Amino acid sequence: ARSSVLSQDHTVVWVYWYNLYIDYTSVCIAAKLYYFRMKANSEMLLITVTIFALTLYGTIAQVCDDNVNGLKRCGWLNMTEQDCHNYNCCWGERWIVPSCYHKIFVPAVYTVSSKVTTTNGLILSLITSNTVPGKYGPPINPLRVEIYFETSDRLRVKILDPNSNRWEIPSNIVPSPDPPANKPLLTNYNIQTADIQGVFWFAVERAEDKEVVFNSSTGSSLTFYDQYIVVGTQLPKGFNIYGLGEQVRGFRINASDQYTLWNYDIPTPYHKNLYGSHPFYLEHRVHSGKSHGVFLRNSNGMDINTTESSIIYQLIGGIIDLYFFMGPHPETVISQYLDLIGRPAIPPYWSLGFHQCRWGYSKVQELEEVVANYSKANIPLETIWSDIDYMDEYKDFTFDPKNFPVDKMQTFVKDLHTNNQHYVVIVDPGIAKDKNYTPYTDGLEKDLFVKNRKGEPFTGKVWPGLTVYPDFLNPNTQTWWEDQFRKFLQLVAIDGIWVDMNEASNFCNGECGSKNTPAVEFALSLDSEYQSKTLQFDPNNPPYAINNQNTNNPLNTKTLDMDAYHHGRDSNILVYNAHNLYGLTECIATREALLSVQPNQRPFILSRSTFPSSGVHAAHWTGDNHATWFDMYLSIPDILNFQLFGVPFVGSDICGFNGDTTEELCGRWMALGAFYPFSRNHNIKTSDVPQEAYRWDSVASISREMLTIRYRLLPYLYTQFVLTNKGSKLPSHEIATVVKPLFFQFPRDEYSLFVDRQFFFGPALMVSQVFESNTEQLTVYFPPGQWYDWFSQEIIISTDKGVNKTLPTPKDKIQLHVLGGNIMSMQSPGVTTTECRKGFFSLLVALDSKQNANGILYLDDGITVDTGNYIFIEYSAKRDRVTGILDVTAIVRKGTDKHLDLQTPDLDAVNILGITKSPTKIVLNGDTLRNNSYSFWHDSLKINELKIKMEEEWKMEISL
Repeated sequence: ARSSVLSQDHTVVWVYWYNLYIDYTSVCIAAKLYYFRMKANSEMLLITVTIFALTLYGTIAQVCDDNVNGLKRCGWLNMTEQDCHNYNCCWGERWIVPSCYHKIFVPAVYTVSSKVTTTNGLILSLITSNTVPGKYGPPINPLRVEIYFETSDRLRVKILDPNSNRWEIPSNIVPSPDPPANKPLLTNYNIQTADIQGVFWFAVERAEDKEVVFNSSTGSSLTFYDQYIVVGTQLPKGFNIYGLGEQVRGFRINASDQYTLWNYDIPTPYHKNLYGSHPFYLEHRVHSGKSHGVFLRNSNGMDINTTESSIIYQLIGGIIDLYFFMGPHPETVISQYLDLIGRPAIPPYWSLGFHQCRWGYSKVQELEEVVANYSKANIPLETIWSDIDYMDEYKDFTFDPKNFPVDKMQTFVKDLHTNNQHYVVIVDPGIAKDKNYTPYTDGLEKDLFVKNRKGEPFTGKVWPGLTVYPDFLNPNTQTWWEDQFRKFLQLVAIDGIWVDMNEASNFCNGECGSKNTPAVEFALSLDSEYQSKTLQFDPNNPPYAINNQNTNNPLNTKTLDMDAYHHGRDSNILVYNAHNLYGLTECIATREALLSVQPNQRPFILSRSTFPSSGVHAAHWTGDNHATWFDMYLSIPDILNFQLFGVPFVGSDICGFNGDTTEELCGRWMALGAFYPFSRNHNIKTSDVPQEAYRWDSVASISREMLTIRYRLLPYLYTQFVLTNKGSKLPSHEIATVVKPLFFQFPRDEYSLFVDRQFFFGPALMVSQVFESNTEQLTVYFPPGQWYDWFSQEIIISTDKGVNKTLPTPKDKIQLHVLGGNIMSMQSPGVTTTECRKGFFSLLVALDSKQNANGILYLDDGITVDTGNYIFIEYSAKRDRVTGILDVTAIVRKGTDKHLDLQTPDLDAVNILGITKSPTKIVLNGDTLRNNSYSFWHDSLKINELKIKMEEEWKMEISL
């Protein structure tokens, strides 16, 4: 049944009953097309007719008719007729040879049988009259709906099976706090649900303005089968939704599209499921300037479908566990989301520098040469990386004795550290299946690897050949993993770990050398989710095929079989349920291992595969991109999406990983990549064009200039990372993102919603780049405000509405603009972060049109875990309209832990932009400054030689 509004006062209901068979007999109910036309106020008749049709259809066995278009195959290739019937599917001659196909399906309809108000929310019971198995088996009956008012801004709605412990993500993997004993006194949301005996629905609205943010009654009917679950919501026409990843695409979600979530190893094709899964979206309503967020806490594979007016989730397992975040500011929505899934880790300060990597540095001498060439070119280089080249036969925790001998690697890393540089290596999860390889034999003895259906270690194939996979859901694996890293780091003092291939990737489709056959009985014996269910459950061939790689690829394509399993606390856990968690669990284990080995140092981990909470443990890069102009553009929406996903420390491979870059492309990309949160140049060994920044004189020049700007801004950048971690722990600064889409800064500016070729680096600096070859002009969109050119430091535009402005942008330039109203902290630049930290501080004060500005700075030692020794400074500038005096002040808060001396350099200079005339007098803490200590030029006032201690508060009064 479906309804369609033809006009404002007419509704059409089409009900199509097609060849329904009763009790699998040949008795057919021949039905015709029924057309009901009625006034819109006859809504009850419409609903009654529709429910009657669905209920009648649901109580009759599902149809077998091979004349119907759109039938889908059931089972597997060469399936027998008996197996087909066992799967409750249809056998016919649809496809030349006898074949098995699914029956026509109409979902069960759930009604409310009870509804109870609790101290912290609501509990509803749902039932359906449909108990006849169809192509998805029988519907789960009854269902339980648990609604929890968790905080004033966070609501939780769970729909589950009260009679079976279906799979849910363990709370030690992705946090899920226990419901509060009592609901908050005030909430910024209301929830409505169907009444008893009514068809189930629920709707969430803002308490302030009654605007509905989620309405399941008009999205899609609730469907809940063992391996097929559907829920959805209505959306306003022309909706603005962001998130739902990981995919390479534009930033704003399209209408009438599909987004598949299933972790998959592939070199970044456009609009296909990639390495991570993030079932979170943010919706923004520009008319009110308000945003809200929706998170589906489910790790199973899923398709998320959008129409012009709805979003519909189709899941293949688990439960419905929805969280709603009411914002209302978009930044606040992400902050509320992070309060649930965990705040991102503060990175070590050194990791904010520039990184160089290549798959193909084949010996230690090449690493030494690259480092030396960067130094010779005077281009900042913080960290050199090794891909799998350094390993002995591609085995984890080893060094190639010929090309990377341990003694030479020790000397190399020691020299790096002497020069305040760092070294990071790759570690893949696949452990070589080699009886002479200690990590394998130790893990085998301790029974720590993911198992196949026979209870043996699952065998895949990755770089070293046949491999097994550590079971990171087994708590005993942690000690073994820590032991491997302890021994490894004792060999060479590596500074960080890069975890790759952790989707988990496999060069075979399923187990290498095994036939992928159904394992129904075996799967039932493993997982409590499927106890007491019909034998129709099959993890390897679910009845609903998600659109894996846009071609409905089998779930085990390039990964593990779905009937492989992990250790579980009460029962073993199928890969079918936990596949999307593998990368996250490896990050958790790796972070804990590094903290065990080096307990006082913040770990640096870079991961390809991610899931909600990954940012708590690791950074991310956007994978194996390509050396194309289009890929450079796509890096921006990729990075912005991960700000929403709680992984702010993210970047793309600068100049492109796959293929051959060009001098022009690499120059443009180095300029852009200098403003990625994580900045690394990386390419593939098969490329004929080495792309280190010193390879072309033009690229070297661009890189020196842009990386110098990045290194000057490191205090400003580092502060953004700290704020995403601290959240509301720092007063009045609930920040959740490091780089931002434009509408985060301008939530009422409609044009900003569509901009994904520009972004904010922190709250103050807007970055815009050219994405076409042989182009030296760029049209930049300026939202309302007063804007300054970074390079000239002059006002480029001051506007009360958004304006497009075309600017000359030669190949050695990028467009950087400072938004008035911000104060940016900087330090004297150097070629390493250590050198930068020794330089004097300065402030760039960019006044808005009212001559006000604000900014913050957080200082600590940059490496210690959870240090209480810090300085937090709030800067402000405000002009008194009566006296004309501009006051610039610093309010300082200090940490309580005094065991470390920060040895912070002084604040030496303040540069104020937007002052229209030279000051008559400047007073600092009561003392008048000498006239030769400051200068005024082109609406810019520069005050030098201040020598203010960073831990001291101060006030500057500028008479104009």
